[in-house]
Amino acid sequence: MQIKDPKKTCFALIGVFIVFFACIGIIRLSNNISYSSKMAYYDLNWNIIINERNYGKHGLSSFVFPPLERSSIITMTAFAPELQGEGYTNLEFEINDCAVEVFHNQKCVFSKGMSRYLKHKYIGSGLLNIPLVGLKHGDTIKIKLYVNESNAFKYLRPVRFTSMTDCFANYVRENLFIFVCDIFLLVFGLIGSILSFVLWTYRKQAMSLLVLAQLVFWSSICVFCKHRFVQFFSLNFALNTIVSYISLEIALICIFLLYYLCFANEEIVKKIYKVIIRILTVLFFAFWILHFTNVWHLAKQIILIRAFIILLGVYGFAVSCGIIIFKPLEKCVSALGFMLLCIFFIYDYVYYFVFFVTMGSFAFNRNNWFVFGVISLIVCIIIYFVFQLVSSAVENVGTQVDEQSKSVDFVTNVLTRDAIIGKFNHFESLDKNYAVVAIDFLNMPDVSTKAGAEAFYEAISFFSGLIKHVFGVVSEIGRISNTGFVVLSTEITEKRLQQMLLVFQNILNSDNKHDKSMTVLTGTAFSNELKGSDCHALYSLALQRRSVLGSERHSKK
Repeated sequence: MQIKDPKKTCFALIGVFIVFFACIGIIRLSNNISYSSKMAYYDLNWNIIINERNYGKHGLSSFVFPPLERSSIITMTAFAPELQGEGYTNLEFEINDCAVEVFHNQKCVFSKGMSRYLKHKYIGSGLLNIPLVGLKHGDTIKIKLYVNESNAFKYLRPVRFTSMTDCFANYVRENLFIFVCDIFLLVFGLIGSILSFVLWTYRKQAMSLLVLAQLVFWSSICVFCKHRFVQFFSLNFALNTIVSYISLEIALICIFLLYYLCFANEEIVKKIYKVIIRILTVLFFAFWILHFTNVWHLAKQIILIRAFIILLGVYGFAVSCGIIIFKPLEKCVSALGFMLLCIFFIYDYVYYFVFFVTMGSFAFNRNNWFVFGVISLIVCIIIYFVFQLVSSAVENVGTQVDEQSKSVDFVTNVLTRDAIIGKFNHFESLDKNYAVVAIDFLNMPDVSTKAGAEAFYEAISFFSGLIKHVFGVVSEIGRISNTGFVVLSTEITEKRLQQMLLVFQNILNSDNKHDKSMTVLTGTAFSNELKGSDCHALYSLALQRRSVLGSERHSKK
């Protein structure tokens, strides 16, 4: 069945995908909330004091913190719930740009980030796993947060009590889907970077694959840090957060490079993209200089970075739609990949924003459809690259056919006059002795009639095939005139030439199909006979030496 309008069909499928993923997202969120309540997430009734002001008792899932200034101190006090199991109990708690102290029955049992807080150094965000030895029902738990950045957070995720030995395994198990996707992207990015770099050294068109591999790799690092998997290897929250945003910024630059490689066809567009890439690179470097000098921390920059990411997503979606609308679908596969990437990103952002506002902290870290966008882009860019290779191969074949049509005589399938004369210069430059053989066929059929023309083309094709059969392996053969041919070779000695001419004569005499009255004239010359003379002079000498190749064929009728 033929699709009448592939563009409309494409957009219809994309619309179906959007609705499908939106429904899946809502179902997953409800399941996650239900699952979280079963997995010992405790929305304890915390007594919250901020800067000595008592805000009363609230659950963290619904409490909205007021605008927090740097050096604000938050004290949260609650009683331990009745827990299943004995021994070491792990308190799982997520922080964002603040130092923390945890007290068990008024005794400080955990502290993190205080030295950085006192020096006003960046703390970052991460997932704390705090061992509480001998925690019992009714024990007092107090958490003190020292805010290191203004407006560091609006919500805090409810605490969770788990076994210390199973906390990491449980975290991976609950986030297995995104973990597997991220590992796939990481492996693909590493292997793809190596293979595409090797391929790029041979074929410059592979630059798009090399940039794609870098985009995939740094995107995987960003997701790896964002979803706290990096904490299997590093508990330095500042470092983890910095790596997350550095990888995000490199991925953004890679996206613009891909835009440049895939869509910048006009010179003005190329210049615009080059300027944008340079501005981004300088801007990000300036951001990090300001961050590491404690002038303007990453926490303040995040608002601008997120705004820029949203702007990039909307821009990418608009550009991709424009390309798909105004160009044939088969020519804009890469645009479809960028379009899907932007759709998944925008979907993630809207999904997170809507449910974060409506459901609070339960929406934390639930936006992970971005990896599907990256995978979609991988598939589309690879297909785009394959199309480029096929198009390039077809173009090269066309060029070769065009060049061959100019250099090869289509009747005799040997070199044309211009091509064989061009070979003269090559042979003149060789420091070797070479032979020139001139061959002419006389008394050929008259081409003034249709029958005569057919007989002529049949005869000339036969004779040229005979020349190639005898001389073709070691020689350059060309048609120098209507019935004249020339053979050039550095591999033929005088003795071997006489043997080859004898073979040529014997085959010619054994032919019973063509008119025996046709005469064959041959003449030969060697470059060592005329010192300092060019190939044209040798050919003239060979023409002067032409004689009938034997008399047997001419006499037999």
